[in-house]
Order: sequence, then structure tokens, then C-alpha cells
Amino acid sequence: MKEPKLLIIKDRKGNMEPLYGFSATLNEGEQGAKSLTVSGIRTENNIYGFDMIQQRNYFVYEGEEFLIEKRGRRVVGNSVKIDCQNDHRFFSDLRGKRIYDSYKGTFSLTYLFTLIFQDTGYTFSFNPIDLAETLKYDDFGKDNKLALFQKVIADLGAEFDYSSNVVFIAKQLGVITDKQFLYKYNISDIAEDTDSSNFSTFIKGYGKPKEEKDVATNSSFPYASRTGEYYTEPTENKPATKQIGATFSFTFTGTGFSFKTLVHKMGGKWTFEYGDTSKTITTYAEATSEKTFNVVRGLESKEYSVKATFKKDSDNPNTKAKGTLPFNYLLDGNILTNFRQLIGDEQYTTVVEYTSPLATEYGIIEAEPVFSDTITDAATMTNVAKKSLYDSWDISISLTAQELAEMGLSDLNRLDYAYCLLDPLSVDLQLRIVQKESYSDPYKSPSFTFGTIKKKGTNTIANLSSSSKSVSKIVDSKTGQIKTSAISNSMSFNLAYAVGVLTASKVSIGPETVFAEGYNPTEFEIPSYGLASATENGLMSSADFLKLASIQIDENGNISINIPLASSTENGLMTKEDFAKLSRILFSSEETIDLKTQVLDVLADYGNRIAALEGGGA
Repeated sequence: MKEPKLLIIKDRKGNMEPLYGFSATLNEGEQGAKSLTVSGIRTENNIYGFDMIQQRNYFVYEGEEFLIEKRGRRVVGNSVKIDCQNDHRFFSDLRGKRIYDSYKGTFSLTYLFTLIFQDTGYTFSFNPIDLAETLKYDDFGKDNKLALFQKVIADLGAEFDYSSNVVFIAKQLGVITDKQFLYKYNISDIAEDTDSSNFSTFIKGYGKPKEEKDVATNSSFPYASRTGEYYTEPTENKPATKQIGATFSFTFTGTGFSFKTLVHKMGGKWTFEYGDTSKTITTYAEATSEKTFNVVRGLESKEYSVKATFKKDSDNPNTKAKGTLPFNYLLDGNILTNFRQLIGDEQYTTVVEYTSPLATEYGIIEAEPVFSDTITDAATMTNVAKKSLYDSWDISISLTAQELAEMGLSDLNRLDYAYCLLDPLSVDLQLRIVQKESYSDPYKSPSFTFGTIKKKGTNTIANLSSSSKSVSKIVDSKTGQIKTSAISNSMSFNLAYAVGVLTASKVSIGPETVFAEGYNPTEFEIPSYGLASATENGLMSSADFLKLASIQIDENGNISINIPLASSTENGLMTKEDFAKLSRILFSSEETIDLKTQVLDVLADYGNRIAALEGGGA
């Protein structure tokens, strides 16, 4: 009989008691989500542990601690039952720590994670592959450490998990396994849920906010009035004044204004007063030119009255001599331009829009805009907006695994990949486990929820419509064959990938046929051969002709080969070389010689003796 997994209660002082008779369900999800659902009735076997189920104590299950923050009790008969669901203490531990300071700059991941996990009781380990080396922040901190950690994880596009007070961070966690979930074999309770609630077809993206908060308007205006003596300066033929204290006045509505005048080597100053504030500009320059001064910007947007007063510029070396007077030009016409506050899209360095191809099928469905504090170019912002648009709908599959000894499903963890072959749902994919629910009851099989299958409309429904239209243009619905009108004059086929049999009556090669480079059967030269003779090669060589000619067959079918005997100069039944070799063998007797026993065996015996002598033998 299998024993259930033991649930333990632990108080804040570290005292622990077992909770016999309680059931526990562990639910593990993405991004470190772990919660424990506990249920049990008070009995004599668990009375001490039962009374320890209090706020801020911990359930201990499979080596992990879950903080009791919510607890429900109800009376069942003559006893009391507790039902509660609580999260892993990781979230409470980090939420209960803060960073009070603000940090600005570009930081390494090691620096950020060290800052976050310092004095929390947790350490970290991260895999840098496919992660950014640094992150830039203008204001990092002033929040609890859980919020700051989740911000860094989101900015990295990373995943995290934890075990035994170590936090693991990587671009993607989990492993690819060869485990299989098979319909009618090791799974039950199959469910499929489709969700298109986040579906959108349009999104706007906003880049880095502009540093300037206002912009010049397209309308300019003249000053309203002036005081003092003015004359036409002969060098530039423009109105000017040499009277220190001369003024001109105007009003404007907006956040600031600019002033156009001439700068020159005898220039002085204009001091502009508006409300309780003033701003001074100098018109001194060694070379005369027209210049527009942005006198003031960034004010509160409202109406202002301005008075400008002419003063001497003590820094102008050309007007320091006694009796030398500066002068300022005060041009006629629209020499003043007001600024207005930036509104809407004007406040950003770049603003882009992206529309999904599915908008033609489903209309414009606007998503929440995406913002960036760093992007200043439209191309990059468009890519970010495109990735942020969720023009898909999710299909989530959940099931209960029937544990089989040979399948080994018990060691599958969330974030791992496994194969799902679910015939009724037409699913034959390798899917990722994003949620696992396991039980203290050893006879209850775990349940798995797989990552959503993102059905992109561009690959599914929208394509079905366009594909059916395209097919109807090409295939004759009556015959099932390709329409002649659909075949282009430039159409080519790669028969290396063809499967089937080409019927001769269906295939013809005409004069316009184009063959692959280097191959043209019309250019092949087929050689012709004559008959062979004793002196000329033909369909066979002359040597083979002579051999065949020596074979004689009489009328009774007897075969004789008419080949002359060999000599030292002519080939025959043997070659002349073999004839010369045999001629060197001499026999002194008239008797018949057995080459095997009387010659070859004797030679072999001599050979063995020589070998023995060379090897040092007797």
C-alpha cells in the first residue's frame, strides 16, 4: 500500500508537526508560480498540528514552504475542517523587502540581481546565453524587491524558477524530453479551451519622449508698441536705437517666444521682462547677421505681457571707449514667434502604427499601445510594436496523466517539453508544460496543462479563405485536374521531387522545351560501328574476332577449337612467355614425371629447410 505524501506545519519559531489525514494539491505554473491547496479535518492524530495552522506560519510540502496568509475554517459535524490555498513564501519574502534609493545608469545583470537578492535569504544563478548583458534605467528602485525583480525579468524577456532558496534565471527554462501523452493509452480528461479575448489587429508604438516640451508655432507677429528714439541705421538700412532704456512691448499666449534681430559688432542687450521674471540676450557679434533667439521656452501655457529694454553690453570691447555708443536694431514686421505645448504624438521622438493583415478579415481592433523610454527610430519601434501585437488566439490543452511504470511521467516538470498525440483534437505536437497539478494522494494521477498553441490568423482562418480562392483558379472542380489557363508559359517542374508515374500519352516534349544547363538530348551524338575483322576493330575487337573464329562446330554439334600450339615467338594455347618458362624445366629421365610429388613437393621441402636455416634453426 502506497503512503500519501506527508504535509507538515511549521510555526515562526521553527517548531514542526505532521498533519496526518490532510490532503494537499500542489499547483505549479509559469514564472515561479507555486501554490498549495490544503484540506483536512481535526482528529486525534493531528490535534497539535491542526492548532498550529495560524496566520504567518508555514506549510512544508516536498521540501518547499508555503506562507499561510488566508485560512478558512468551517464546522463539519462535531469537528472542524480547514480549507486554504497559499502561495510559496518566495513572493512574500521579496515583497517584504524594499530598495529605498533610486539608481540611474547602465547596469550588469550581476549587479541588479545582487542588489535585489541582498538580505533576502535567496541567492541567484543565471544563464547569460541569449540574455542582454546590461540594462539601462533612469530610475531603478523605490519599490519592493519583488516588483523590481519582476521588472528586470520582463525587460530581459527571461524566465525564472527557484528551489532551496536559489533563484534560477534563463532565457528559457525546462528540458525537451521524449515523454509522450497518447490518446487512449496514458491520458484521460482531455480538455481544449480557445481564448481570443486578447486578439487585436492594430497597435501604436511610442518611442522615447522628447526632452523639449513645446514647439514653435507657425504664426509670427510684430511688437505692439515702443518707446525711445529710433532711426534708420545707414549700414543695413534698418530701424535701430542708441538710446539706453528704449523699450518695446508685446503680449503672447503660449509657453515661450523667439525674437528675430540683427547681431553686429556695436550691439548691446535686450532685457525681456514677463511677470516676475526676466531674460537677457546680447546682440554683440563681430560679424553682422540676422539671428533668431529662443528667448524663453517651457513656461506654463497662458497669456503673458512682455517689456523689452535696451541696455549696454559691458562685455562688448567695441563699446567700452568713452563716448562710444552701442545700438540695437528693432526690425519691422513679424519678428516674434510664440511657442505652444506639445500635445499627443508630438511629445515622442517617434510614433508608429502597425496593422495586422487580419484587419481585412476582422476589422480594426485596437490593442493597448506600447511605449519605450529608449527607442528613437521608427524601424526599431515598428518591430517592437509588431511583436507586442497579439493577433492570435490561444488554444490551451489540459489532461490527466495515467502513470504507467514504463512511461516514467512522474519526473516530468512544468516548463519541460513532451509529445502530445491527441487524435480527437488533431493535435500531434511537442508542447510545453506550463502548469502541473500533483497530489499528496499516491493513487491520484497528476494533471498537466500545456502552453497555448497560438493560432495565427495569417496561418489559419484567413489563409483558408485565400487558399480556397487560389485553388479554385487553378484546379477544375469537375475534373480535379489543373486548368490549362493556370499554366504559365514560364512554368517549370522539378521532377526530382515528383512522386508517381508519368503516362506516355500524357507527356510530350516539343520544340520549345527548355532543358537544364549542360543537358540537351538533341545534341547527343550516337556512334555507329561496323563489323570487326581479323585486322580491324568493329562491334568487337579484332583479337576477340580471332578467338571466336577459332571455335569450330561440326554438323553433329561437336565443338573444336582450332588454336595452334605456342612457341617461343608465337602465342598459341598459351602465351609465348609461359612457353619460355616451361622450356627451362629439364628432365634427365625418359620416365613419366609426376610434377606434384616429384618436383613441387621437393621444391617445397627445400624452401622449408632454407627458411629454418635463416631463422637460426637446425
